[in-house]
Amino acid sequence: MKTSVRILSLLVLSFVVSVATSAALFSQKYSSYNEILSNAEKIRGNYIPFDFDDAVRELETLLDEKDKAYIRDSMALGELEGEGHFGVGMFIRNRWGLWQNSRLAKYFEQRRFYHPDNMSDIVLEGIDYKLHGKVYDFNAMVKREDSLYRARKSNPKFTIPPKSREDKKRHKEYQKEVVDRLKSTGLRKGEIVYFKYTYGCSNQEEADMVSESTSEKKYGRDIKEKKYLAKGKIVDVHYFGLEPKIKVKLIYSSHPDGIILFDPDTNPHNDEHRYKIFLNKGSKRYYMKKGDKMWFLKRQFNTFWVTEHEVKKRNETKNLK
Repeated sequence: MKTSVRILSLLVLSFVVSVATSAALFSQKYSSYNEILSNAEKIRGNYIPFDFDDAVRELETLLDEKDKAYIRDSMALGELEGEGHFGVGMFIRNRWGLWQNSRLAKYFEQRRFYHPDNMSDIVLEGIDYKLHGKVYDFNAMVKREDSLYRARKSNPKFTIPPKSREDKKRHKEYQKEVVDRLKSTGLRKGEIVYFKYTYGCSNQEEADMVSESTSEKKYGRDIKEKKYLAKGKIVDVHYFGLEPKIKVKLIYSSHPDGIILFDPDTNPHNDEHRYKIFLNKGSKRYYMKKGDKMWFLKRQFNTFWVTEHEVKKRNETKNLK
């Protein structure tokens, strides 16, 4: 009896811990949008596997029985990686956010699989072996990738030679051109930016305003009329690296919960939900409150924000017509 009570207590405790962990996922604050994505269990409504074994299991449930039978009975072991790279491989890359710094992408990067193509290929190999009744040694593949990475790093062929004075001068000029071009679009410190409500609105005022703005070809009306649109300010910009990064501080929102930056069950590229209103703060959604600061990669920034410079430019173009 004591043993059964103890087991029951442990089960209850584990359940409470798991629920608390799930609820706390977005109760903490993140400093970059990539951190939100890499901690999300779902992206665009799709479950994101957390490791290699989970990815293979999930893919097995997603493939229908005909596809699994074809791989098992009509394809030789090792063929799927090449044959499926642009089919099921592309499906994997897009569905599981391997281009978006998802938790699965982060898991693979920590094991030296840096490109989404390599990540999807390793999952294809795993399901291929499983359907053929073979054991796939993922740890051996991780060791191989680590050895290749270290070999490339120490190989002089992959070492960047020092730049000449002329190369440094040209590079400096190129950097200036890049910065000037980005600044000309409003990507500079101090620029006011307006929120696009990509994941929907927090109250009726916002929904009405977004609807009006969208009917005017997305922010084509005068800026002064958008007093209910949440706005921020660019407080820092990193122009260089693989992609420019922009840090935004939210300076106004008409709702105390702030603006919805992420909803795991919503596809931000589907325009239908932009007028939906989420009056109650959901534990699964991530809100950015007034005063919060967040780093965005340029493509992420373009998904959520439009600069005041771009709004004025659109207004001027509209007035000329």
